[in-house]
Amino acid sequence: MLQKLLTKCPASYSLVRNLSALNPSEMASNVDHCISRFKKVVTQLMSVRRIKESDCDAII
Repeated sequence: MLQKLLTKCPASYSLVRNLSALNPSEMASNVDHCISRFKKVVTQLMSVRRIKESDCDAII
């Protein structure tokens, strides 16, 4: 799924770049970095009102 997004969306979009946090090999090697990137994804989704602010803590 991530590969499909990267081919359809330019890697210059921060949302697409930060979705690399969902890559299992990246998760295994850089846990803290992936958590940081995933928090950025959640923040961006919240800013465009795709998720509620009250749900952010439960998601992370």
